[in-house]
Amino acid sequence: MKVVHIAAPGPFGVGGAESVLLGLAVGLHRRGADVSVAAVVNSNPDEHSVLRTLREEGVPVSPILVPRRGYLQERREVRRLLEMSRPEIVHTHGYRTDLLDSGIARRLGIPTVTTVHGSSQMSWRTAVYEALQFRLLRRFQAVVCVSRPLVAAVRRARVPPERIRLVPNAWDGRFRPQPRVEARNALGLPLDAFVVGWVGRLIPVKGCDVFLRAVNELRDLPVHASIIGGGPEQERLSSMIGEPGMRARVHFHGYRDAAATFFPAFDVWVLSSRSEGTPMVLFEAMAAGVPIVATDVGV
Repeated sequence: MKVVHIAAPGPFGVGGAESVLLGLAVGLHRRGADVSVAAVVNSNPDEHSVLRTLREEGVPVSPILVPRRGYLQERREVRRLLEMSRPEIVHTHGYRTDLLDSGIARRLGIPTVTTVHGSSQMSWRTAVYEALQFRLLRRFQAVVCVSRPLVAAVRRARVPPERIRLVPNAWDGRFRPQPRVEARNALGLPLDAFVVGWVGRLIPVKGCDVFLRAVNELRDLPVHASIIGGGPEQERLSSMIGEPGMRARVHFHGYRDAAATFFPAFDVWVLSSRSEGTPMVLFEAMAAGVPIVATDVGV
């Protein structure tokens, strides 16, 4: 079977959707399927860790390099790629590729599948995009949901029940946790401190600001906060750290490759998201045996 995945991986490393894409593409490739990935990016493809990992695993990757709003160019490139490769299935990921690219496949007579990874609606723009995406879901031959709340949301969008599939996310064991001391040394954390960890993209829906407000409430305790991830919220989040003593105990590490390997550095890990599907970092924390405090979202 010839399958093309189309995705627009984010610029801030491997998130949940990217992890699912990697797991699907690499898993299909190892089982002998003719699978490839068309990746829509707006910067040097060689700088994208997702694309590097796919290539290292032997999965063919076709980067589609377009400007930030190069939607017409993206559609032309996707059409050209699909006309050349003629896959049996096109699998899109996220509202951008659902809205822009899935219709091209259908007009070429190629069945389409999409995975709904989550729902954020944290701004009017994303709310509009996701509303359009959910209206479009009825046109797919299959809609994969990674959690039960997403199944309910897709049903409310009047997608025929026989086209909906619940396929929960799972941990594939790609990255093994480091020993605790090695992980702390790599992050520059004190070996004798009590460390509360946070891992994710620094975007509003992930709620790192919720985490920092909670940490600020613990300023009378010698707690260190360790934040792994990058994103557009970095500057605003840094400004939330008030007292000088608190600044010394909140550590922004930026994006790290294979962030799952650092979980043993934490005494507790926090998921403070405002909305989730089935968060992959939850499984990574479980695999490392780290206690979890989480908001009641997703799954």
